[in-house]
Amino acid sequence: MHDLLEEAKKQVDLNEESSGKLRLLEVTSYKIHGVHQDEVLLECLNPAATKTYRIEEIPKEELKLEPGEFVINVAHFQKEIYQTFGTPFMLKLRPVCLIFLKYVQHKLIKLYVTERAVFSCERENSKEA
Repeated sequence: MHDLLEEAKKQVDLNEESSGKLRLLEVTSYKIHGVHQDEVLLECLNPAATKTYRIEEIPKEELKLEPGEFVINVAHFQKEIYQTFGTPFMLKLRPVCLIFLKYVQHKLIKLYVTERAVFSCERENSKEA
C-alpha cells in the first residue's frame, strides 16, 4: 500500500501547506467503510463491483489528535439512513463540537415534543367542535 500512496503523490500537486500524507478510503454505497493503513498489502484489498477506493490527502488537523478529539465518517442521506448519496467525507470533532451537538440535539428534542403537544391539542380541539 505504501508504494501505491507514494506513486499517487507523484501524480497529484500538493500545496506547500498540506500535510503531504495520503490515505486510502474504501467506499461502498456512498459510505466510508474503511481507512486502509500503509502496512496493508494491495493483494489483501478485495475489489468488488459495488466497492470503490479513493485516495485523499489527510488534513494537517487530523494528523495530531488531542485527548477527546476524534475523526468520524460522514455520509449524506435523505429520510432513510440507508439511502445515501454524494461524496462521503471525514470530519474531526473536538470536545467543544460535542457540547454544541448535545445542545442542538436537546433543542431539537424539545422542539419535537412541543410540536407534538401542540398538534395533539389541536386535534382534540377539532374533535370537540
